[in-house]
Amino acid sequence: MERPCLFKDFLKNCPFRVDEDEKITDFLFPIVDGMIQTCIENKQNLIIEGIYFTPKKLQKFQNYSDIKILFILFSKKYILQNYELIY
Repeated sequence: MERPCLFKDFLKNCPFRVDEDEKITDFLFPIVDGMIQTCIENKQNLIIEGIYFTPKKLQKFQNYSDIKILFILFSKKYILQNYELIY
């Protein structure tokens, strides 16, 4: 099965500073939302990766059985213990 993938980092190459997460999210979400809606309408698969999806923004998709939402988080303890590996 085909697994197309979109990395949102390619979309955010815009005039933003790295500390403007909310501004980036507000800019990108309408674009990504349209892409998701198109995939739903066309019954297409698409994996979208990125850090600018918030649970609040994704609530609108929670009733779609074909959409899987996954958040991967690192605990503060893990980050502190593995700082050298991450950075």
